[in-house]
Amino acid sequence: MSRFALTLSLTLLALAPAAAQAAGPQPPNCPLYAQRGAVDHPLTLPGGEQLVARDPYGGLLPRNRLFFDFSVIKAGRGALTGVAQVTWALDGKVVRTDPTAPYQWKGVSGSNRRMPAGDHQITVTVTPAGGGAPVSTTFALTATDCQPAGTFSNPDTSLGRGVHGSQLEAWSAFESDTGPTMRAVTFQAPDVTARIPAGARGRSAGTLKTDSGRTYQLRVPRSGTTLLRRGALRVVLHPGARRFLTVSGLPGGVRDVALRLVGRGGGRLLVAHSARLDVSAIVVSPAGTVRV
Repeated sequence: MSRFALTLSLTLLALAPAAAQAAGPQPPNCPLYAQRGAVDHPLTLPGGEQLVARDPYGGLLPRNRLFFDFSVIKAGRGALTGVAQVTWALDGKVVRTDPTAPYQWKGVSGSNRRMPAGDHQITVTVTPAGGGAPVSTTFALTATDCQPAGTFSNPDTSLGRGVHGSQLEAWSAFESDTGPTMRAVTFQAPDVTARIPAGARGRSAGTLKTDSGRTYQLRVPRSGTTLLRRGALRVVLHPGARRFLTVSGLPGGVRDVALRLVGRGGGRLLVAHSARLDVSAIVVSPAGTVRV
């Protein structure tokens, strides 16, 4: 497990079913990729009620997830009123028949009895209440043991013992020590601003840690915005820009970076302008570039 994703991992474990277990080690030569967004597949009942079969994984399910959850819901908002039952089939074999709302198919992602690795067809069939022909939709799903890149951000917050700062992390493959190596990562958000107060100049700015075991000390320079310059390695703040921090020139073998930023003596280096933050990371590796 990534040693710097502990908070996120514990949260996922707390939400998972008691019997859930993560998938085994990632196979070699997995690509760098970002998890996809949800896709809704439309269904129209004979009476005109509009439903969707929701695939939260956009056709690509990483089996390192502790569980999966597909559902049938009303298009837009509101309760389903015209459904007698929903049937789920995996590659033509019925795996669940649900006569009551909420209409969901849940399972353990890493279990071969529930979701084997490989390419599949998921068929969702809805039987209307009060009679009428069933309606169905089919969508493709690939279940993979290759794990997606990811990020965790906690800008502009308390770090304990009266210290206020920020935590940022990015990894090339979630909870994997065998993912693609990283060359660079950029953090960006529409509601986070980087700044360098005059009183922070010349002072410690926190640390950069990598999964290779290296820890680098960050320092606000007397002039400029580069917090770390070590060989090709750079950590640079970008005051006022949407892309507010970049880490580049990472040494070989790095798959996870974590930053702890503290603006000592002059206030915060990162300021959040919203309670609902939308921080993403652009991860660059020899295998390509993804936004997560």
